[in-house]
Amino acid sequence: MDKRTKARGAQSTCVFCLVRPATEDEHVFPKSWYPKNTPPTVQRVTVPVCGDCNDDFEVAERAFKLPVLMGMDPTNPDGASVIDGLRRSWQFNNAPTLKESVRRAATLRKISRQIRFELRSPNDPTPRRLEVPVRTPAGLYVRASPVLHLEHSVAVKICEKFVRGFHYDEVNVPLPVDTPILFQWVKNLDPEVQASIRQLPLNTRLAPGLRYRVRREGACSFWVFYLWGQVEFVAFAGRPPPESSEELAETSLK
Repeated sequence: MDKRTKARGAQSTCVFCLVRPATEDEHVFPKSWYPKNTPPTVQRVTVPVCGDCNDDFEVAERAFKLPVLMGMDPTNPDGASVIDGLRRSWQFNNAPTLKESVRRAATLRKISRQIRFELRSPNDPTPRRLEVPVRTPAGLYVRASPVLHLEHSVAVKICEKFVRGFHYDEVNVPLPVDTPILFQWVKNLDPEVQASIRQLPLNTRLAPGLRYRVRREGACSFWVFYLWGQVEFVAFAGRPPPESSEELAETSLK
């Protein structure tokens, strides 16, 4: 039995809440988020979790995955199979059973009530996004990108799961529950800051689904997460020095 197995065996409480008993292992990077081209040699990271935290994460993962995948380039191989799985979840006509067909149709109706569509300009330089046929008021069918609002609290929940999960996996000690974790999308950072964080070593052990960078300074750590080669966000965990805490707080609220 190696050192990490012993440490995890000794971890009787959930590494996220540090209150309830750990009853199962949780995939830090959700199991269904690994693309099909993930090498079989990739060792998927799991940590001890309680049933309540596991349920909370499952809800957050569903709420995060759908709107984020809608904004991705479906031709990018790092996430193509995950997007394809999303498309299949809507195709009730191709369901293997009547029960599954009914479930998919209900899911599609629920999504359609919240979704809006954006037409893409032929001169738009941004990466391609998922497109579906949409009927205009004039009766014409055009291809448009579905857009679904992503709640900030959901993104923060996923960020906290990654930080606490990978922290425990790497150092075998849970983060204290009261450790503040500040979240921000990389695209909202100053270009100089973006260039600076890309100088940090890139951890590719879970690639192509997830790559990340981390820098630790004492009790603080700075994380950069890259999902499916397209979605980027950062997190600062810990209590920064007094002179920088106000600046970090302002950045996290932008």
